[in-house]
Amino acid sequence: MKTGGKSLTIFLIVIVILLASLSAIALFFYQKESDLRKTAEGNLEQLKTAEAKLQAELKESKKQVYVLDEKNKELESRNDDLASDLEVEKGLKEEIKSENQTLRDALDNENKSKEQMRTELTQQLTSTQEKASKASAQLEVEQKRVKDLEAESVSLQSRIKELQELVEAAKRDAQKANLEVPAPTAPEAVAPAAGTDPAPAPEPAEPDNVSSNPGIDLQKIVVAPNSNSQLPEGRVLSVDKENEFLIFNLGQKDGVTPGLQLSVYRGGDYLGDVKVSRVQTDMSAADFVPPFSSQKVRKNDQVVSRK
Repeated sequence: MKTGGKSLTIFLIVIVILLASLSAIALFFYQKESDLRKTAEGNLEQLKTAEAKLQAELKESKKQVYVLDEKNKELESRNDDLASDLEVEKGLKEEIKSENQTLRDALDNENKSKEQMRTELTQQLTSTQEKASKASAQLEVEQKRVKDLEAESVSLQSRIKELQELVEAAKRDAQKANLEVPAPTAPEAVAPAAGTDPAPAPEPAEPDNVSSNPGIDLQKIVVAPNSNSQLPEGRVLSVDKENEFLIFNLGQKDGVTPGLQLSVYRGGDYLGDVKVSRVQTDMSAADFVPPFSSQKVRKNDQVVSRK
């Protein structure tokens, strides 16, 4: 009986030890699993954070790509505008070159005519005294024409100086208001003597050539008064989208004055109004009247009197 009780006691002790061991092992594995779960949750949070960061970076990259595309489109538009302006400038240069050549030819013809006149006068002086007196009278007339031409040349130089001052003033205004106006062409102020075809006006850089040839008569420059009559239809020569103004082919000779408001059309469609800021002989500059802007106008659009 005592032996059976001891065996039972030992058996119970073994069972208790086994249960304690199993509990310790279970507790160990539970803590291990809890640590692994916390580690996994931490890694998951880091992955979520990294994913959100990558999503934000991707979104920002898409925005940058969109901005770059828009800038690229804007640059392409500016390139087209520059190409159009270059074409206009090239056409103006060709026209000025042609006018200069025509003027040189006219001056050469005038010089030849004057040389021939001098020869004839010399022959008349040597042949007879009477012809010499007539030649002297004619010479006095020619000298008077030279003086008149010199006076007209001085007047022309004064006007050229005024135009240059106007251009400088326009440039200063353009620097203040981000407006840049192209230099005007020379006024049509020179015409050949009677019996020859009229020559185009010289450029401002060549006044000495005109004043040194007394056989050329100068026309007076007539400025058209400002009236309420309808202006002729003009067209847009170029558009400055950066400084928000345009150049059109109507000027003082057409009755355009600073502050005048005109309308811009494309075909029969009304686009908006512009206000004249600078006026030259045959072209003018105008600012856009809001909400009208340079984005809505292009080369060769019509410029007419405001209805």
